[in-house]
Amino acid sequence: MDSPPPTSVAEYLTRNGAFVVLYEVASGAKRFNEIEDSVNKSSRTLSNRLQDGTSIDLWEKKTSQKEAHLPQRYWLTDKGQRVWEKMQDLDYPHHLVKYRTYRDEKESREEQLQEWVEEKEL
Repeated sequence: MDSPPPTSVAEYLTRNGAFVVLYEVASGAKRFNEIEDSVNKSSRTLSNRLQDGTSIDLWEKKTSQKEAHLPQRYWLTDKGQRVWEKMQDLDYPHHLVKYRTYRDEKESREEQLQEWVEEKEL
């Protein structure tokens, strides 16, 4: 069962995936599938976080006239922009990129170890 929508940004930020979804929306207006490609969260979790962010006015969904036939994009509101600016002040984007790099390197090492173990029949 899904949680009720958050009533504040503080509550939103306690939810699984909230920071990374905010980062992805803030780094440029994106469609659901574009955000999904960038986050390491299930479609359901992503959908919930996007709905939650909309419900507390962090972003809104818009379609340009040129792209009326395409899915809507998520755009930061003024409130979302203020939170994003604070995230930048805290150097969050830099740390997220570092985290993703370390995570990818860790996963690569795990795969290499798994292949080695299988090759050696250990």
